[in-house]
Amino acid sequence: MKVRGKLLAGEIKEASRFLRSKWYWPKLLLRSSYGGLLFLALLWGTIAKAVNGDREHWMGLTIVWLVVIAILLWVVFTTRRSQQRGVQLLNDSLPDELVFDSEGIHAASADGRRSFRPWASLTGWREGDLVLYLKIGKTEGYVLVPLSELSASDRYALCSDLLIYLGEQQQRLT
Repeated sequence: MKVRGKLLAGEIKEASRFLRSKWYWPKLLLRSSYGGLLFLALLWGTIAKAVNGDREHWMGLTIVWLVVIAILLWVVFTTRRSQQRGVQLLNDSLPDELVFDSEGIHAASADGRRSFRPWASLTGWREGDLVLYLKIGKTEGYVLVPLSELSASDRYALCSDLLIYLGEQQQRLT
């Protein structure tokens, strides 16, 4: 069975979910211990000020909170943009075509490069709505297979082959 190798925009978005660590958000929030401590100190000061009924310097405190929120939004935005760039660079390096047969996965690029990955080198798989994630070894990497252009019967046939060669899928991501 032949499958397109390059990912489309929606597939790239789903692929980034497959590639994102389960500790992505906690690491992002805890990346700077000083920032976290300053945030807690600011929160404690604001609560203490409100509880004590202190009505002075609210404008300055509001400005500080706006700056903190702006910095947090900037960190989230730049981290996501950086991750999307990484996935786009990955997409640029993907082959143009993947061919699945009884031996494994054959990949071919437009510039003539070819590669082969036997079924024995794959250790697991996960299926999403638009992308199939095939794990290579324990820490060696992965193969991303776009599914959006496959018909329902082709997709079923591909998943049936994966069940035969790799066993039960690890988890379904939707």
